[in-house]
Amino acid sequence: MLLAPRLALAALTFTFVPSVADSLEFKPAAGLERAKTFSMDCTFGLGDMLLTVDGQDMTGAADLGDVSGKLGLSLDVVDHYLKSADGRPLLLERQYTKSGMAFDMDEESSTETDLFELDGKTVVFEWDADKGEYKRTLKDGGENEALVGLGVDLDYRTLLPGRAVSVGDKWEVAPADLTTALFFGTDVGDLLAKADEDAEAAEMLEQFGPALERLFGNFKAQCEYVGLRDLDGVRVAEIKLVIDSDGTLDLRDLVQSALEGQIGGEGLGLDLQQADVSLEIRGEGRLLLDTTAHHAHSFQLATNLGLELEMAMSISDPQGGDHSAEMQVEILGELAWKME
Repeated sequence: MLLAPRLALAALTFTFVPSVADSLEFKPAAGLERAKTFSMDCTFGLGDMLLTVDGQDMTGAADLGDVSGKLGLSLDVVDHYLKSADGRPLLLERQYTKSGMAFDMDEESSTETDLFELDGKTVVFEWDADKGEYKRTLKDGGENEALVGLGVDLDYRTLLPGRAVSVGDKWEVAPADLTTALFFGTDVGDLLAKADEDAEAAEMLEQFGPALERLFGNFKAQCEYVGLRDLDGVRVAEIKLVIDSDGTLDLRDLVQSALEGQIGGEGLGLDLQQADVSLEIRGEGRLLLDTTAHHAHSFQLATNLGLELEMAMSISDPQGGDHSAEMQVEILGELAWKME
């Protein structure tokens, strides 16, 4: 057989050899205990600003003070995996060790420990297959409102592909799943269900729910499987997370009511044409999965944050004539998450 045909056949064979797929699963062994430390840190400051009144630039006369600052949240827990199956814990005990918040803005600062009401307590999460939800109880008994919306997922399971993947494979992350991953496992569905049971909360949800859904519905996140590697003696699978999202929230009704209460007067007409809050967040991070113990090893994410308020209004005063005002305020910052 000639060399050229042999090489061609070998190349063709190699081309159609399927790449090796890895199974990125959550299935920690029964009885495993693991301590975890979470942090979320934000720095922010004033960006561009524009204020016009009756067509005149009044930006220099506006005094918003020092809007730069820092905010940090932290949470320490110890998870005791008692039973797991089908990619979820069926029975888990979580000890909330400590939590805290640090805030610094406009020459005011505060540090708070025991931020969460559950500090020093142990919560038992038990999966109810019939209801398709977790039963949350305090191990020592009693009740606590902090159990509402308390999510079990502090292993970033919502970022996992749910299937075997090969290096380079990508998958999308739903907005609700991203919220769970980034905000200490918050159970969005449970919060919304409890809000429906409260008349005042249900009314607010009905009024602003569609706008919030549009805001966060535009948020997009994508994961990509990078591959396996050794890290300090641990075999880990690396997943890259990319967030590139923006959305706008229309607050005209809320701001109109607030302004009328502050500057409203007899015969004074206020027409708010625009009151939009735009949120933009972009960044990259990585999730490392311990492929031997089958749980999250560590997580980090760094993003750039942009928040912009745009308002436009007209005021009709029988004694002072008609006036108009427009304002644009931009807040820029950095937001970072970490788990180890």
